[in-house]
Amino acid sequence: MAGLLDLRMRAESACETRGHRLGKWDTRHGESRSLANNECIGCGAWVQCNTRPQPNGIDIGGTAVALNCPT
Repeated sequence: MAGLLDLRMRAESACETRGHRLGKWDTRHGESRSLANNECIGCGAWVQCNTRPQPNGIDIGGTAVALNCPT
């Protein structure tokens, strides 16, 4: 299970590869998991990191890691 900081760094790298410029992370810590959300300043594409995804989920996801930035 990856830590939230590690997931954020991996997500930032993936988003930058796609040409996105991320803003400030919104981080939330719960009893069983931590989440971090961000979005591209240019196009609004989003990315989310989850330290403990559901069995059929993923730890890093969103349009910013899947699609290139159009701006």
